[in-house]
Amino acid sequence: MKRFYLLLCALAFLFVNQKAYSQFYFINSEMHTCADGITEVSGFEFWEAYQTIDGTYDGELDPTHCINIGTEPNFASVLESEIDITKPVFLHWHGDAPVQLSPNQLYNITFYNSGQGLDLYSIDYCDDGVCQGFIAKTRVPDDPADADTESEVRMYTQEFGPNEMMGMEIAPMCVASEYFLDVNEITDLYYKLQFEPGFGTYFINDGYLEGVWDVSELDNQSLTWYQSAPGDYFFSYSNLLVMHDDTSFPNLDNITYLEASPIPNVSEVTEVSLTLESPATLTFQPFTAVRGGYIEGSTEQRHSVVLVNSGGEFCLNSFFELVFNPQNSLIYNSGKMNMAWGSCMRFEPGSTLQVGTNAQLHYGEQGMGMLAMQSGSHIVLEDGASIIMDNPLRLFNANWQTEVENIHIYLNQGNSLVFGTYSSVENMSDGELMKLVVHLNGGHIDISNLDAESLKHLEFVYPEQSKSIALLAVLGNPVSDAINFQMHTQQPGLGKVIMMDAMGKIVATYTATLAQGFNQLQLNVQHLVAGTYTMQVQVGKEQFSTRWMKINN
Repeated sequence: MKRFYLLLCALAFLFVNQKAYSQFYFINSEMHTCADGITEVSGFEFWEAYQTIDGTYDGELDPTHCINIGTEPNFASVLESEIDITKPVFLHWHGDAPVQLSPNQLYNITFYNSGQGLDLYSIDYCDDGVCQGFIAKTRVPDDPADADTESEVRMYTQEFGPNEMMGMEIAPMCVASEYFLDVNEITDLYYKLQFEPGFGTYFINDGYLEGVWDVSELDNQSLTWYQSAPGDYFFSYSNLLVMHDDTSFPNLDNITYLEASPIPNVSEVTEVSLTLESPATLTFQPFTAVRGGYIEGSTEQRHSVVLVNSGGEFCLNSFFELVFNPQNSLIYNSGKMNMAWGSCMRFEPGSTLQVGTNAQLHYGEQGMGMLAMQSGSHIVLEDGASIIMDNPLRLFNANWQTEVENIHIYLNQGNSLVFGTYSSVENMSDGELMKLVVHLNGGHIDISNLDAESLKHLEFVYPEQSKSIALLAVLGNPVSDAINFQMHTQQPGLGKVIMMDAMGKIVATYTATLAQGFNQLQLNVQHLVAGTYTMQVQVGKEQFSTRWMKINN
């Protein structure tokens, strides 16, 4: 990412000027009282180190582990002997004066550490939105439309990446400051550190907040700079920040829209495309969105907008909702879709989520974010396209929708839909009448991670078959410990599964209870040696066979 390598140019400068440019510094040592209320631990002014019972940053403090973080200026240390290695360690900064943010800017946060020690790979999901990284809270003025007089708080989260640069940990936070001049600041910063056993001592240098140097403010006036054809706009450079109108307070009643129209404008509805390409990034300020502008001479009809990711990076902040209005679409061809805790993409009736030819959309990694499909919206997979869902999929309808329409997805040959470890299907429609209807036309679906409640909201449609059984797919071929496969049966009953080696010798047999319709089965093959096998499924007098490969772990 562009903003990442630029830090290399500044490394020497930052080390020399550490005190002058470090906002989150370890400077004045002082003693603190541990959560047990008795033990004194060493630390620094404005910092506290702790662990919690449930591993979340705001959970109940763990009084059984008291953590000293040292007294030497400009770096803290964590001793393995003082922590519960199975839980994360939190370093919480809460200064006497918040860190002021410049208006309309994007920020990264960086600190330098002792290198190895963090567990960046085995932790997959955490309840507070980040497993290994930063949690930052920012404050803006009070919303005049709400019932209190409290400042508004935004929360930003970001995971660390692999530790590859001289022990430097950077998180491109997508911290999007707002236009406010008086209150626009970071009030709290948390380092969440999950360690690997055997690290001994872990050192952390002062932290830095750095503005991204090439931020481009994107509003309706500057949008015209990116036009390449009357209805086409391309973003192929810079870190773009979609701006909120600074004349109104950002809230649900004051959403600022980036409105796209062909130039020159025309009097009929036209599809306008906004394409994000590498290495450009696109971040939205709170309560901003995209929609089509009015057609020429109308204050009612709008153009349709297609937001295309063809190699760029979308950054959706915590609790940000990107809404696709009727006739608007998102097309994913390649690139990153970074979703933070609580973020959401919502598709209204007539809008479409489309995955391009041979593209794989990994939506909501590690359970982050949500996909909300309203009655009347669409999911389209082009040839060879696939979706990996690793967060909640919500089906819903609006109060004004008197008829509830299902969401259909067609899995043709070469298409796949995989529900990951942290996926679920939630039905918020009236009477839970909506379904995700999956048309199995030769493509693959993996529902092994869905619980019974989620499976209630799925419906499967199959092509006509001449036999009473049809083997649809072997998932994850080649396999190691277990083989997962899908089949469709016209009638319920017992099925026999026979495994034969390459010489035709029967090496294992299984019996499976089959339901009418779609079945997804898992068989233990850990005892089989590596090689090529034939699996034969028999139901009554009919059988179906396919080949698969066993590999060692």
